[in-house]
Amino acid sequence: ADQCTGLQGFLVFHSFGGGTGSGFTSLLMERLSVDYGKKSKLEFSIYPAPQVSTAVVEPYNSILTTHTTLEHSDCAFMVDNEAIYDICRRNLDIERPTYTNLNRLIGQIVSSITASLRFDGALNVDLTEFQTNLVPYPRIHFPLATYAPVISAEKAYHEQLSVAEITNACFEPANQMVKCDPRHGKYMACCLLYRGDVVPKDVNAAIATIKTKRTIQFVDWCPTGFKVGINYQPPTVVPGGDLAKVQRAVCMLSNTTAIAEAWARLDHKFDLMYAKRAFVHWYVGEGMEEGEFSEAREDMAALEKDYEETNLVPYPRIHFPLATYAPVISAEKAYHEQLSVAEITNACFEPANQMVKCDPRHGKYMACCLLYRGDVVPKDVNAAIATIKTKRSIQFVDWCPTGFKVGINYQPPTVVPGGDLAKVQRAVCMLSNTTAIAEAWARLDHKFDLMYAKRAFVHWYVGEGMEEGEFSEAREDMAALEKDYEEVGVDSVEGEGEEEGEEY
Repeated sequence: ADQCTGLQGFLVFHSFGGGTGSGFTSLLMERLSVDYGKKSKLEFSIYPAPQVSTAVVEPYNSILTTHTTLEHSDCAFMVDNEAIYDICRRNLDIERPTYTNLNRLIGQIVSSITASLRFDGALNVDLTEFQTNLVPYPRIHFPLATYAPVISAEKAYHEQLSVAEITNACFEPANQMVKCDPRHGKYMACCLLYRGDVVPKDVNAAIATIKTKRTIQFVDWCPTGFKVGINYQPPTVVPGGDLAKVQRAVCMLSNTTAIAEAWARLDHKFDLMYAKRAFVHWYVGEGMEEGEFSEAREDMAALEKDYEETNLVPYPRIHFPLATYAPVISAEKAYHEQLSVAEITNACFEPANQMVKCDPRHGKYMACCLLYRGDVVPKDVNAAIATIKTKRSIQFVDWCPTGFKVGINYQPPTVVPGGDLAKVQRAVCMLSNTTAIAEAWARLDHKFDLMYAKRAFVHWYVGEGMEEGEFSEAREDMAALEKDYEEVGVDSVEGEGEEEGEEY
């Protein structure tokens, strides 16, 4: 930054849900505020999707980082992976979108926002103008991003969309990059950034048409509502990529009260987990205070009101995950079949494939970590998890609604040459924390009780310097551990949970 001759500000790219994206970004934003106080700080934030989760503690990380960066960020453009997956599938006919597909689409938005800094146009918009035109109050600074046209080369060959058509497309909820419905809220501001073969007359006509639509409502204190930028440089695409090269495009950044839907979803997930204090000990262990959670949550409640107006161990003692691996298949069988992502994921939830004898159908999952290897794409994983979530036999505790942490490594599994395990294209190892493991403890406790009632073999231990009382102490601790597992499996705390249900 010190080498820049005309520093405009900072663009910070991060996710809300991950530890680095939330924690490190918070620290970075604080430092930028101290060192470059007057410069713009714009965030591009990957917001937690409604159904797709990358980490069990996503709700905590997201709310903690939002609270911490609220006063340091000037504008945060939000996108969520699920919304972009759907756009890629629907508009580009990509059955299994990868992060490359997603990033190319996000890249178009970043390119549109910075185009006027780099190229000439009729109506240029610099970084400070985004804040001026999109942020009516300092805290209300989370615009939605929409881009049009998102179209494949095959479709673009037959049609070139007009200014009116691409403008209308931006107001369709299906084209938004965060899952929420603007028809349930009101617009406070819209910034339309056009590129390519676009003239102001066509833009004015398109906006006039938009204003006549009853489904698109603006707050009464902001009657104009539209900021327009036109840049003559047409959009650039990656050669041979999935996006078509088009004559004109538009990126819409809109500040709408409907984004409160997304906050409400996240707050609800936070409340379910925090009511049980699940996973909180990891944060406290890193130096945080528990009060910071309550403070962050109160700030989010205030933010909602403003609009209206470590992943497997939830508690220190509950640290015994089950391990499952799939596919376990011989070379002969593998020769005839290569199992899909959905099949190997389902196999992990079959009791017969677990590496401890207990039945997860008799308990509830608190967390699952799915570690994939080989030819696996996120889209297939998300579809497999969505199917798992519909199965009645697979139950999660209600205070941990996300439940899944996913890792994907492109290195296929390696096997011993000439061994019994087949070399396969893809595999998954599942580590799951489930209350059903208490079955295994109960079996062991029963055997202990039978032997200890007779004091059988105890003399060997006493002879080595142990005291007999240590046996009773250990057995009591095991009884307490069983009770711990029972308690975390109970859904809501009576009274407290009911009140929260009414409130949220």
